[in-house]
Amino acid sequence: MRSAWRTAARAGRSIAWASAAGRNEGLKSFCTYDRGYRLGRGGNAYSGVCPEPAATDFVAGYQRGRELYGMQKRLDEVNADIKKTKAGLSEPGVSPRTRGQLAERLEDLSREAQQLEQQLARAQSRR
Repeated sequence: MRSAWRTAARAGRSIAWASAAGRNEGLKSFCTYDRGYRLGRGGNAYSGVCPEPAATDFVAGYQRGRELYGMQKRLDEVNADIKKTKAGLSEPGVSPRTRGQLAERLEDLSREAQQLEQQLARAQSRR
């Protein structure tokens, strides 16, 4: 931003011009596929600041990152449920019926976790 202000001062332009030039300069380095991907992968929001044509690449990266973020978030939730279910199975005094239900749930969760891990690995390789 300082370089834009210096340029504006030398050219006899206003601070508003320098601010706009600095913003545009910043958007050029921000509005990339990789930056969008990292923002989405981190689960962060995007406020639509990128101008066209850079917005197209940025949004594509952002959507890809959000897709992976969603998969990872679901996998984390499933793994937490697996941990809780295992703890429930090891509690003393659990009825045979409840134990059977918990064992079935554990199988379902484990299968889902395995599928999510595979999907995530495939999706990451296609980044």
